Amino acid sequence: NDSASVRLLFQTRDAIAAIRAQCSGAKLLTVNEWSEDMARATFVPRFLEADDEVGWRSIWALVGGHPAHLRRVAHLLVTERQRAARTQAQEAMEKKRIAALRFRPDRSPDSEA
Repeated sequence: NDSASVRLLFQTRDAIAAIRAQCSGAKLLTVNEWSEDMARATFVPRFLEADDEVGWRSIWALVGGHPAHLRRVAHLLVTERQRAARTQAQEAMEKKRIAALRFRPDRSPDSEA
């Protein structure tokens, strides 16, 4: 009875899991590469700004439509943005700390130089 069947769409890099699923009777459809339109629709603007045409062209030239590679690039973009934000926050805190150390009302004006 087809009305009781369940269809799932998932992506895996684990070939053994795919083989086991197929041996268990699951019907598998493999997709080697996405079209540029499909890849762009899933990638932009979630991981890359919509107006960053050079960024998209670079990513497409680098990995094409391979879903696992696009996912890896997306992960790297998120990780790099988080690292940059963390570094920027640390630098701002360090500047505030230095400014607080320089300005101490109990010191003489000559020591401020």
